[in-house]
Amino acid sequence: MLIIEACIASLNTQRVKVMVRKIFIVFMFVSILVSCQNQENKPIEYDASVLSSVETLKVSPQNIPSNFSFADPQQISVLGDSLLVVFDETMNGKFAHVLRTNGDYVSSFGERGKAKGEMINPQNFSIGKDGKSVYFYDYTLTNTIKFNVDDLLKGNVTPAIVNNHQITDKLINRFNNVWYFSDHSFVGFGYNDKCRILYVENNTIQDNYVDYPSLVEDKECNWSLWNNDASFVVSPDQKYVVISSGLGMVFEVLNIENGKISSHVVKGFYKAVYDVDYSTKPACVSYMKDTFEGCGSICVSDDGFYKCVLGSGPNFDQNDIIYFFDYNGNLIKKYKVPNPVVCMSKGKTNELYLITVNKNGENSLQKIVLNE
Repeated sequence: MLIIEACIASLNTQRVKVMVRKIFIVFMFVSILVSCQNQENKPIEYDASVLSSVETLKVSPQNIPSNFSFADPQQISVLGDSLLVVFDETMNGKFAHVLRTNGDYVSSFGERGKAKGEMINPQNFSIGKDGKSVYFYDYTLTNTIKFNVDDLLKGNVTPAIVNNHQITDKLINRFNNVWYFSDHSFVGFGYNDKCRILYVENNTIQDNYVDYPSLVEDKECNWSLWNNDASFVVSPDQKYVVISSGLGMVFEVLNIENGKISSHVVKGFYKAVYDVDYSTKPACVSYMKDTFEGCGSICVSDDGFYKCVLGSGPNFDQNDIIYFFDYNGNLIKKYKVPNPVVCMSKGKTNELYLITVNKNGENSLQKIVLNE
């Protein structure tokens, strides 16, 4: 009899333990769910005073005389130790150009057209991890073509189509932008809740990140605020993605780790003022008279990113100021240059290369030697 009672007591104890475990698991699940929901619904705090929290360092860039005439420069990137690649559609019908860091013109590439290897509407270019591949994504043709730098230096400008992005057809019909690491590895930037950031390796989707920090309640307007004139850059070690809004001034830093994307930090400075066109699908936001334009030049370095803003109105004309943030979103330094910055790039040294524009609309190639 005592043995039976002991067995019953033991069973009851085991049942209690199992029940406690189940209650604990449910409690933890609910806690995590509530925490995620609170984080998702947490409003972004805007604090423009941060931009004045560090000393403004006035710098005088060195002019680099060049035998290349800029027309509409949109992007510049340091390539290796002695080359620059410039995205500038000029009168010779080419989209891209190679210069030496001393300003000497080397060659042009990227033909306009619909034939194989030609481009109609390139959005940007990215430099591959090998330091020798230049990738251009064409928004209209929805493909990416690659140029080899060694070939360009030899006068061979024949490109190769590396991806027509058919893998993403079920998620999105085209990317807003694409950043390539190699022929078989890239990050694509979408525009809705089916695909915001897609990480692909070897034609396999590693992660499809769909979360957007909430700038406004309207879902489609929120997507548009994170995409319209936004800037997308990836750190040299490919661990961080920085997305900076075009309307208002907000940026998000995301992590890429073990093939997965996660939000790291969101910083807000100026809230967006905008108009909305609901006739488009999805709805699209647009600029108004009082819109603060945060879509200035941006470039990355090993330990952070440099950013300019266009501003709005007489008190916000800030595109002659270069802000340097670390990847935790902290403002570290601030530089003021004589003329507005059109685009910029930092190489492996402490030199920041700029294309600036003066009051007459003339572009100049310059560099700043940073005291880091």
